[in-house]
Amino acid sequence: MKRFLTATVLTSLLATSAFAATEAETQAIKTFLPDTPVSSLSDAQVTELFAISKSGVSDREKVTRMQAVVEGTTPVTTFSAEENALLEQYLPAEKLAMLTASQKAEALGIIRGGSDKTKIEDRLSVLGVDRQSPLTDGELARIAFFVPDANVTVLGSEQISELRAALYSGHSDSEIRDRLMDILS
Repeated sequence: MKRFLTATVLTSLLATSAFAATEAETQAIKTFLPDTPVSSLSDAQVTELFAISKSGVSDREKVTRMQAVVEGTTPVTTFSAEENALLEQYLPAEKLAMLTASQKAEALGIIRGGSDKTKIEDRLSVLGVDRQSPLTDGELARIAFFVPDANVTVLGSEQISELRAALYSGHSDSEIRDRLMDILS
């Protein structure tokens, strides 16, 4: 019984990791927007807010930019010289020129939130390109929970989209498992 409960707790923790902001992201956001319910923000908003919180602009400007993201108003389109220099370390100038402001903010969040240069570059490689970003560790864990022998190493954009749709559908576990098995077969 203890093993079953331990497995259930671990599975639920792994399954929810794709939905929740990390402790570092939550703390960074709460530093500038203490009344913001971080759990109700989208992953994109959390990434952008985290990038802004770590930017080189003044605290007042951070709060202004972060409120714009939460409220869904006009996104910030300017970045500090420090932020641009950081982006240029990872992205070629021609790709950087094609990114929108929100994509640049997402790139900054990826850079500042990562420690492994290879993983950072892999995640950045899909920005501004009509491709799906790679499955997160949490998504991979959920897929492995439902379909333990699944081969997810060579998936196309359409399959990744379908997998994500199934994982976040809110259906029962058996329906999710059946859908994942259909997609991966």
